[in-house]
Formats: sequence, C-alpha cells, structure tokens
Amino acid sequence: MSINEIINKSILKKDINIVLSFCVKSQDYETNGITTFLGNQYKGYLYFLIKDNLVVYIGCSENRNRISGHKNKDYDFFYYLIYENYDFYKDETKLIKTFKTKYNKCNLSKTN
Repeated sequence: MSINEIINKSILKKDINIVLSFCVKSQDYETNGITTFLGNQYKGYLYFLIKDNLVVYIGCSENRNRISGHKNKDYDFFYYLIYENYDFYKDETKLIKTFKTKYNKCNLSKTN
C-alpha cells in the first residue's frame, strides 16, 4: 500500500491510527532517530506529536531537525513517515483539515 493510499484510507475512515500504524515511532526529542534512519535520498517527512496517546500536532518538514523546534508543545513522543517526493505537504494539509489537532491552529500547509 502506498503512502497516498494509507493517508486517503485514514481520512476516509476518519481514523488517524491507520496512518500511525505505518509510521516509525521515536521518543527522541532531538530527532536522532530520524537523522539516523534517513538517508540522503529523502525529500522530507510527515510527523505526528503524541500526548496521552492522542495526536496533538501534525507537521511536515524537509529539515531533519524540525521536530526539536516544538519544545513549546506538550508531547510524549512522535511518529513519522519518510517521503521520497514532496507529497508530504499535501498530505499534511489533508490530515490537519480532517483531524483538527490541539496545536494545529495556524496556517495549514504551503500547498492546498
């Protein structure tokens, strides 16, 4: 199943756990897990900050260190998906519009 199919299924069923089940889990606030896991072929990643087993923030970035910039958000750990293309911007927007998390209050994504 492709990432696009996983995202669409999660949105259709309104179940964020579908996409989370395909993610890598990390408890490393400094994103060492992402830095180690990613090779140079990646374009970016989509990530989910988790607090008390709920998604509190959905984000994406081309920068490996982006998650460490969320120190103002209360979360226990995060999940992430690696992308080899730039679809993560579109997927972020679709997921935020569907799941309306606690910390996603500002602009959605750069693309609609």
